[in-house]
Amino acid sequence: MYIKKFNLRKITDSNGSLIPVDLKQFSRFDIKRFFMLYGKKGDIRGNHAHKKCTQIFIALSGKVELKISNKRTKKKIILSLKKNIGIYVEPLNWCIIKFLKKNSSILVLCNYKFSEKEYIRKFENFLKY
Repeated sequence: MYIKKFNLRKITDSNGSLIPVDLKQFSRFDIKRFFMLYGKKGDIRGNHAHKKCTQIFIALSGKVELKISNKRTKKKIILSLKKNIGIYVEPLNWCIIKFLKKNSSILVLCNYKFSEKEYIRKFENFLKY
């Protein structure tokens, strides 16, 4: 399982805050698409794996639990702006996203264009893949 937690630098002044994200630290990551996920407290998203797509998850608001697993290991990571971290997840990891607070949202950056054939949507198929 290759998952990398990385720190986000927050720059604050009297006019607000800026959080720059430098993707150079991920040498093989070329953004092909991105999307934002919003959810109410308790909502579940994801619940699938990707065959080829690497993703970066960054909290935009609220608090989100990310459960990531493969055949050998499981990890649970809490994302929020207060923690100032992002998560880099390579393919062939099962991801479940749970919104822990109302008005929670995350940004997801992907290095692979959308293709339904690229998804593994049943956990038992993922374990066999």
